[in-house]
This record gives sequence, C-alpha cells and structure tokens, in this order.
Amino acid sequence: MNTLIVTIITIMCISAFAQNGKIVNNAPDNYLNALKSSNEGVMESAIFLSLKYHLFYPDNDIGKLRREIEKISKNSNTDRVRYKAYLANKVFESPDFKSTIEKDDYKDANQFFTMVSKELMEYRLTSQ
Repeated sequence: MNTLIVTIITIMCISAFAQNGKIVNNAPDNYLNALKSSNEGVMESAIFLSLKYHLFYPDNDIGKLRREIEKISKNSNTDRVRYKAYLANKVFESPDFKSTIEKDDYKDANQFFTMVSKELMEYRLTSQ
C-alpha cells in the first residue's frame, strides 16, 4: 500500500512540475514505467497522464507510450483499464477529435474519460 501511495505521489509530482524541459522530456519514460505496473490504479493514472501529456505537448514523441497503452487495451485483466486505454488510443488516433477537448477538462480523470467517451460517440456519429 505504501508503495502505491509513493508511486502515485511521484507521478503527480512529475506532472505538476512538467514545465521544466528536462522533466517534460523524461515524463514519457516515467509514465511508461507506471503503465507496466501490476497495480491497476497506477496504470489508470498513467493512461490519463500519458493522454494529458500528449494533448499538452503534441510535438513530443510518445510512440512507446502509445504502444504500451495499445497493449493494455487488449491485454489488461480488467474491463475498466482496457476501456480507458481504448479511449486513450482513440484520442491518439484522431487529430480532429483532439481539437474538441478543452484544456480545462483535465481536473478529474474519471470525469475526463466520461467526457472523452461522450465526445467520441458524438464525433463518430457526426463524422459518418
């Protein structure tokens, strides 16, 4: 339990200080380590933070993160984690969809994924 708390706090601190160039460049490696965690809560947080990172820094390379999130969307033991990874992949794949997301939508991970799910449904319906 203590390891989980320390890991989550570490991830949050890294995100909070992501204004520094070195930290921004190292963030994907830290998120990748968290995505490989056996703890589902850590994985969910890392999916959210990876997606947030991509939306705030679209020019930075996140190829490894995308591949790991794609693996999670297919191989996770829980539906909830697989679904969040699936949603993240859809955002990664849809440049037009990314433009509908406001930067103020990042306050709560669960609300964010609910919003992404609704936006994705509307986007798919209107783009057909």
